[in-house]
Amino acid sequence: MKRIRYLALLLALGFVAASCNVAALDAYLDPGTTPPPTITDPTVATSGSVTASDKGEDLLDINVAGFADALGEAVTSLGASEFTVVEDGTVKGITVERIGGATRAPADIVFVFDTTGSMGGALTSVQDSIIAFADFLDTAGLDVRLGAVTFGDAFDTIDDVVPAAHRGTSLRSDAPPTFDFSERPTFPLSSDIASFKTFIDGDSARGGGDGLENALGSVEFAYDELAWRDGAQKVMILITDICSHTATSFDAAFSGHLNFDHWLPPEVADLLAKLKGNATVHVVAPGADCFTTSGQNTKVLAGPDGTGGVFVDWDFSSFDLTEMPISSATAGGYIITFRGTIDGTEHTIRVVIDDGGDIRGEFTITVTY
Repeated sequence: MKRIRYLALLLALGFVAASCNVAALDAYLDPGTTPPPTITDPTVATSGSVTASDKGEDLLDINVAGFADALGEAVTSLGASEFTVVEDGTVKGITVERIGGATRAPADIVFVFDTTGSMGGALTSVQDSIIAFADFLDTAGLDVRLGAVTFGDAFDTIDDVVPAAHRGTSLRSDAPPTFDFSERPTFPLSSDIASFKTFIDGDSARGGGDGLENALGSVEFAYDELAWRDGAQKVMILITDICSHTATSFDAAFSGHLNFDHWLPPEVADLLAKLKGNATVHVVAPGADCFTTSGQNTKVLAGPDGTGGVFVDWDFSSFDLTEMPISSATAGGYIITFRGTIDGTEHTIRVVIDDGGDIRGEFTITVTY
């Protein structure tokens, strides 16, 4: 009888050990822990996209865009213990991989670029460094597509008299309005880097003159209208030498013009609500206060209270994108894998970043899978 009890005990212990081993091997089991509290004093922010993972039929990947700390340094050394993924209120088991080497990820990167007359030096800088920037991102593990939205007071415009001869396009077939008669063409997202370079090389600074330009409207247009890939990082690099029009300043300046509301910029709070967690905006612009109280400094789109992008206080000198902290931050992304509740319904994914020290922040994605 004692021998039977002993064998039964051994079998029970063996079953428990086997169960523990299965749990140890399956990193994607829900840990059953309580979701972390909301981070109210973030030092970082970023964005992400969700797509099916190639690690298993029921697994999903979150492609997290690279981000920087308060000093502008890329955050590249985090692991699973520094991330928490909460799906519809349930903490998920996860694995985390740093993008780079054998771990590659798609990234769609759009330059939202002021092409008014005062931007001549910046145009030359981008023309000289864009290919090096794209090559750098490729070696960093990113499968890159590039696009561009050029702007003044309007954006996405082209003279429909000679569209075939023009290097760019207008996604909405808009002719230049009377308040910004210079063309501001768009280059749709493309993996054809050579054609993108031709577009940039062929552009020139022109027009402008009223001071404020339409950066906010152009960023919203890029996010809403360009064909971003599912599962790709959505990254914009905004370059301008002046503050942006707001709806108030735009209305005051152009309300008498035909179709002026077609280019009316959004309220900055509404734009940030749309972008946060979904896209990252890096900003190269002057950090000084706007010359008018009705203008909006574009640095508000970056940083931990914005989209998490890097802000570069531009002094109007020439620059090299590959030497800016934007490059290292863009290359510093992560792939987070978790087991999703795949049922064809909408889910809310909360991603918390917290290393127990100076790196803390979070973002939320709403996605159907």
